[in-house]
Parts: sequence; C-alpha cells; structure tokens
Amino acid sequence: MNKMFLKIKSLINFFLSTKQVDTNESKMNLEPESGRKKFMSALYNLENSELRCNFEEYMLALLKLVQKYQHKDTTPDFVIEMLTEAYTSERHTFDNEWLMITSPPPIDKIREQNTIDRGFAVLCEVIIFQIAELHRMKENPPTTDQMMYGFVSSTGNRWVNFHPIFNLRCGMRGISDSFIAVNEITFGILALAFEYGRRYE
Repeated sequence: MNKMFLKIKSLINFFLSTKQVDTNESKMNLEPESGRKKFMSALYNLENSELRCNFEEYMLALLKLVQKYQHKDTTPDFVIEMLTEAYTSERHTFDNEWLMITSPPPIDKIREQNTIDRGFAVLCEVIIFQIAELHRMKENPPTTDQMMYGFVSSTGNRWVNFHPIFNLRCGMRGISDSFIAVNEITFGILALAFEYGRRYE
C-alpha cells in the first residue's frame, strides 16, 4: 500500500458519515517492542474498519471521553476502546472561545507534561486546538490537492493528515523517528501523536 493510496483513503474517510460498531474489552501489557507493534496494528485495524466520522466531530467526542476517563489507567487496549468509542459517542459542545486559540502547545511542553497527570491537561489542549483549526477550515476549506500534499491553515499551521486515526498512526511513526521512547501509552503520548501526525507525512 503506497503513500498516495493511504492519503486518498484518508480523504475518503474524512468525508464519510458515522457508522456504529460494538467494542470488546481486553487486557494487554505494553512492552517496548511487542506492545508498540500491537498498538500500531490495532490503530491500523481501526482506521480500516467501517467506522466513519467527520474529523471535528470525532475530536469533540474524544475530548468528552478523555475528560470522562481522566483517572482511568491508559492501557493500550483501553486507549483503542476509547478511540473506537469516539466514533459514536456523545460530543462535547463546541465553545466559540476556542477560536481564540491559534497555536498548539509546543512539543517540548507536551513532552514535559507527559510526566504530570499522564499528560491529561496537555492532551485536552491539543484536542481543543485541533478542533478550533478544523472549525475555522469550514470557512475556507482546503482543496483536494491541498489535503493531499499539505495545507497551511488561516493561523499559519500546517496540516497534512485529515483523518483522526491516520493522523495518530503517522504521529506514532513521527515519535519513533524522533527517537522518543514510548514505554506506555499515556494521554501525553496521544497528545504528541496527534500533533506529530497533523504535520507528519
């Protein structure tokens, strides 16, 4: 599967509507190599499932779930369940004040905050920033070519991925390529992945 096909598939997913599916509970320990591979495989399977959702709506639902599960242990299987649930769960109400946010938390801050509350607060910051960006794009949406090869938003932020799970998968590869060790999946790691994935090809 080449890069062009993946980008086309992510564009198709971006425009399709939500379809419900049940989720199953399981337990899996995250080991440095095998756990990471299992998590990436689970993301790939989720991206290629029949679930569909508008990116902004997905992030609104994910924000509500992250707040709901703030104190939950973020095992890899639980994170996958939460990411799956976001396709069909209730969405957070959009707050117009979020439109005042024009830049994401710096990567260094995200990495530092990962050691505080497992990165919960900074993940919320990243999600809200991306929601605000996606909301602004409604007024001046990127063209198909821009979504394929890269788009600079009205606030000067670059986007290359427009599907939430494809975004995460690219972000996890970006984390690996940046030699950032991932010993467990925390809210902070998700924040890093969403931010790397937004601009990582």
